[in-house]
Amino acid sequence: MLYELRLYRIAAGWMDAMHERMAARVIPLFRELGMPHPVGAWEATAGPALPRFVWMIAWRDYAAREKAWAEFAPRWQKVRGTGASVQFVTGIDVALLAAWPEIAVAPDSLMGAGVDELWLQRIAVTQGPQARASFLAADRPALEKGGAALKIGFDFVSGAELPRIGTLMSWPDAAARTAALAGYEASPAISGQRRSDMKAFGAPIFEAADRFLLSPQDYARP
Repeated sequence: MLYELRLYRIAAGWMDAMHERMAARVIPLFRELGMPHPVGAWEATAGPALPRFVWMIAWRDYAAREKAWAEFAPRWQKVRGTGASVQFVTGIDVALLAAWPEIAVAPDSLMGAGVDELWLQRIAVTQGPQARASFLAADRPALEKGGAALKIGFDFVSGAELPRIGTLMSWPDAAARTAALAGYEASPAISGQRRSDMKAFGAPIFEAADRFLLSPQDYARP
């Protein structure tokens, strides 16, 4: 599978219009054209450059994605033109992702029942495989110990600010996340792994990360 991550910058005060567009126009048009139902749609409630709308699609392969979007584009122009057309989407970041096989991915939906969180982690050039191994060895068990359910881990195939890796996780609630991340940040296993990475490769391989708290949108559930 090929995953597509779409992050939209929304004009302040217009998020409700974005939700209405997705629920009443985009998803029904996907269905009509036989495109895959999104595996998730979220409103970012914390993170950089808010307001943000985030959604993901799982494609069979790149050719299927290209064919589907080519069919979608002319139809969308007609659908979008049927009502008042306000340009409330002010920017779009699109990335193609390859899922890590070490984390089982649900086939229908990546949305949790509580609070979801998306981590987009910048990494050192050429260190993608080691960054994945390091995360799976130290970060994954530390996060899962705190109650996180990892929905997907991935490498960026394309997108901005490469190289990056990413993870999507779900928490039971905000309080559980706060407690878990306090333990994560203080974990000797995490700091030890980071220093081990630096010793092996001569520099830190994990750089700055963007972390988004996400509110799952029920209209995008299967």
